[in-house]
Amino acid sequence: MNNDPKRAILNKLLDKYEKTAAYKSGGRPDRRVLLELYGKKKTEFTEYDIESFQKRTQINSAVRSLADSGLIFYEWFKGEEEHIIERVWLNIDNVDEAYRYVGRTSAKEAALSIISELEEQLSHLKTDWIVSFYKDAYDNLVSKLKQSGLLPETAEKRAALYTLLSVIDEGSFTQTTERVLSEKCFGDSKYFELELRPVLLSIMRKYISRKMTDRELLQSVGISRYPEPLEFRGSIIINGLDMSKMTAGTCIYSSEIADVTVDIPERVRTVITIENRANYFAYHQKSGRLAEDSKFDCAAKSIINNKVIRNSPACAYPPDVLVIFHGGQYSPSKKLLFQKIANAMPENCTWYHWGDIDLGGFSMLLRLRREITPAVKPYRMDSGELEKYHGYTQPFDKEYGEKLKKLLLSELLSDCRECIELMLSEGIKLEQEAMLT
Repeated sequence: MNNDPKRAILNKLLDKYEKTAAYKSGGRPDRRVLLELYGKKKTEFTEYDIESFQKRTQINSAVRSLADSGLIFYEWFKGEEEHIIERVWLNIDNVDEAYRYVGRTSAKEAALSIISELEEQLSHLKTDWIVSFYKDAYDNLVSKLKQSGLLPETAEKRAALYTLLSVIDEGSFTQTTERVLSEKCFGDSKYFELELRPVLLSIMRKYISRKMTDRELLQSVGISRYPEPLEFRGSIIINGLDMSKMTAGTCIYSSEIADVTVDIPERVRTVITIENRANYFAYHQKSGRLAEDSKFDCAAKSIINNKVIRNSPACAYPPDVLVIFHGGQYSPSKKLLFQKIANAMPENCTWYHWGDIDLGGFSMLLRLRREITPAVKPYRMDSGELEKYHGYTQPFDKEYGEKLKKLLLSELLSDCRECIELMLSEGIKLEQEAMLT
């Protein structure tokens, strides 16, 4: 039994009180907030053992003391007056004193305090997924007036999470390691790994992507254990070096991107970012070109200076195409690479994006248009492809559909509305790997 039965009884009564509608509204409960100790109903306080003289008399004494203090009322079991207590109930008029007695902050008071914390965070944040997380946590607190599992329970850990998300929101780094970030934010190189990494990943899985790995999610905000490889293939010049000679493709690392110079040769007519790795490599191996462009057959020929050179492995990739592995939601480092490419693109060059026909794919297209260039065009992300591969589509739930509907509100995706509306009407989505079939 609890060493202090008075606190145990009050805590159980306060728990029941916080579940009443009156608690949330600030009114008085229609019924007594009571605890059954003994009687026809099963006891709600198992510590009250009437067969044990010591336990029974100890709890009887505790109940009398609480009643004398004006915190509770009680009734004796009929025929067992001064011997067995049947029930106790909370004195609503003195409920604040009950909270103070047990050293407990009411769930309502705690919720109101956290609501104020979230209002402060929302006043200066701008990153969509962080704002969405805070808004959901805020709405949940307002509706229930008690803490839920969306935020850490302790004020210390919430403050640490606020600090971490603010640093991510500021975008003050393109790439950093977990331990450097942890030391910078918390003065402890292991605090992030031990205390916040699971919390952050749980949030990111819900508000960014459930498909991305832990490593990919953290990389998307510039956090990694090692530098991120930024992969591409085709005509691009990095620090004066012509990377088109690397016929299998190459990469630079995120730790280098801030200092490199990027040039795109005038011959380049197509830049394409590809979301999934399987499609990125398949694009190299099977076509190396946009499907509707019949000038190139990479398996058989390449074109240099308008001359067809058959079976030329060193020049097997079309010289007017640059392909970049996009991955999931791109990291600050990859964003910087994209910005440098956009600034270096020749005048008659078109940027395409090939992603899944799903919430994530269109969100990535929207982000590219918003942050890199509005001229990015979707590639194979239309209603025709959705119908063509209908047998490979997957269903989605109502919550997913509500998020998808929000994309229809963006003018930057007006050319994609037909496809998104078809997805919504049929409740389906399509991963781009299905197109490799």
